[in-house]
Amino acid sequence: MLDKILIGTLAALLLGAPGNASADKPADDRAARAASGALDGKAFKGKLKKKGDKKGDADVVTFQGGTVHSSACDAFGFHPSAYKSDGKTFEAECKSDSGAVMKWKGAFKGKSLKATASWSKEGEKPMSFSYEGTLQGG
Repeated sequence: MLDKILIGTLAALLLGAPGNASADKPADDRAARAASGALDGKAFKGKLKKKGDKKGDADVVTFQGGTVHSSACDAFGFHPSAYKSDGKTFEAECKSDSGAVMKWKGAFKGKSLKATASWSKEGEKPMSFSYEGTLQGG
């Protein structure tokens, strides 16, 4: 009985109990924040392809500490960025040192990750990418 009370109290503190500043936010917002690290510890090895490109670049997409990182984007000044996930899909917006933005959307099925990424930078033509990878070590 005591363990149920303790778990309920802990959940209320983490998700925003009445009287807590985060309690004023909608429940779905709290759930999204709680799920933002749902994929942490997972890494997918695959290829990132620019639309129309058949070859693509080797890429490891890693989820760690509530962030997502694409190794293929390192050379372009992108860094790990926060992601949101429901455990089956994820979304992230990554920014580079030069001001470019990559908006990622992906879905998981078994040990596979399929995603799209839209690259944009003010004054330049937008580009679209696709990613397919397989879960490593799992």
